[in-house]
Amino acid sequence: MWGKLCENPRKTQTILISDPQEQYRFLATPVIEVTNLLFAGDSVVWLAWRHAEESRVQTLRHTNDVVASYVTAGGRLHL
Repeated sequence: MWGKLCENPRKTQTILISDPQEQYRFLATPVIEVTNLLFAGDSVVWLAWRHAEESRVQTLRHTNDVVASYVTAGGRLHL
């Protein structure tokens, strides 16, 4: 639960695609950076992607760097 306080919104996301038009949409969009493209079968593609620009990444509403730092410091003191 505590790891959600400082979650990285720019991490790589994965998706399985069976529709060629949806795959082309990911490859043709300039704000999306495709990091891995693996053909898992004749009709399925495993696609790993992330946002190309940091300014386009939406800030998650449940993250707070200050609270996450405080919780981490408290946990390290406890150990």
